Amino acid sequence: MVTECLHTTEFSHKLRRQWAFVRSFKPPEDLPEQYIRMVFGTAARYPQKSRNNHGWQLRFRGFDDHVAYLFAHELHHFRRRHLGMHPGEGEQSACRWAVQRATETGFRVEGVRIRSRRRCKTGNRNIRIETKRNPQLLRRLKISASHLCPEDLKDLAYWADRRGSTTKVIQQKKQLDEHCEGLRSLPNGAIVRITGGNGRWERYVGQTAMKVRTLRHDSPCLVARTSAGEELSWPMRWLEVVR
Repeated sequence: MVTECLHTTEFSHKLRRQWAFVRSFKPPEDLPEQYIRMVFGTAARYPQKSRNNHGWQLRFRGFDDHVAYLFAHELHHFRRRHLGMHPGEGEQSACRWAVQRATETGFRVEGVRIRSRRRCKTGNRNIRIETKRNPQLLRRLKISASHLCPEDLKDLAYWADRRGSTTKVIQQKKQLDEHCEGLRSLPNGAIVRITGGNGRWERYVGQTAMKVRTLRHDSPCLVARTSAGEELSWPMRWLEVVR
C-alpha cells in the first residue's frame, strides 16, 4: 500500500523509477492539478501491526482504519504544500497528525514513535585504561593474563605487536598530514629548511629554500627554489618551516 501527494506533472517523473505500477496504470488525464493517489495491494491482513519508514509503530484494526491513516498522512502534506498550512513540518508531524485525526474521527488507529538509538559513526574506538582512574580493572586484567597458556600468550603477543604497528603507522601518517598542512598554508616566498633528500636533492640538505607554489591540495610535494636558483618539486617530508 503506497500513497503520494503530488502535482500531476511531478508524479511520473518522481516515482517511475520506484513504483512499477506507474508504468501500467498511468494517472488519468482529467485529474486535478493537485491530488492524492493511493494504491492498495492484496497481501495485507488485519488486524495489522507494522513500523513505517519514519520510526512509527502503527496498529490498524481493519482495512478502513489503514486507509484513514494513510489519507490523513498525505492530507497533511497536501495542506502544507498546496494550502500553506503546517509550515516547517515534515514526516514526523504528518505521522502524529494522521494518528490524531484518524482517532478523532472514530477510526481504530494506534501509533507511537519508537526513538531508535543513534549509531556511533566514529568507527572503532580505542580503549585506554587509565591506571589512576580504574586501578582495580587493570589489576583484574593483569591477573587474567597471568593465567594464559603459552599458546594464548603467543597469539596475544602477535596481535599486540600488530596492533602496535598499525597504531604507529596511523600516528605517523597523522603527523605527516599535519606537517604538510603547515607547509601548504605558508605564503609563496616563505623560507623553508631542507632536512632530507637523496640523489640530486642530497647536496641541499641543511640549506634553506624559498617556497614558489603549492601543488594540488592533496599533493605531498611543493615547488621550492634552492640557493642555486633551481626550482624543484620537493617532498614535504624533507622540508620544515623556518621559525
